[in-house]
Amino acid sequence: MADTQMREQIARIDERIKTMFNRQSKIEKQVEAMNVRLQEISPQIKFAERSFWIILTLGIAIYFGTN
Repeated sequence: MADTQMREQIARIDERIKTMFNRQSKIEKQVEAMNVRLQEISPQIKFAERSFWIILTLGIAIYFGTN
């Protein structure tokens, strides 16, 4: 009887471990997809940030240059 219960517990633990690995695998795939997307967006963000700072600097220079 104890042997049967032990096997059932081991089977349950095995299923839990499989479930955890499946979840981890799904999370890793999602993270990888986000990394790929960020790499695609990165040049656009860099360009937008540079444009922002150039426009801000020009705006400040014009404001203080006219006063």
